[in-house]
Amino acid sequence: MDPFSTDQVDPFSIDKYKLLETNDLNRENILAKIKEMRITQPNEIVFFMKDGTEIKRTWKDRSRSESWTKEMREKVAEQNRKRARHE
Repeated sequence: MDPFSTDQVDPFSIDKYKLLETNDLNRENILAKIKEMRITQPNEIVFFMKDGTEIKRTWKDRSRSESWTKEMREKVAEQNRKRARHE
């Protein structure tokens, strides 16, 4: 799957280098390729490239439950167990 297709993508998995066609993501490369970026609506951004092309990207927000790692869940569970013992 092309992470910069016009399909819905997870913004956290976007390969940010494909848009600029380089593996060196620095200020100079960004300014050399992108003229402007606009947030056109929630979960949508349009890149206006210096060569005149416009590239629209959209994504779906992850649910909060998907953002938690196993370690984060275990830590909160332990904190809740400690809190329950002291009440």
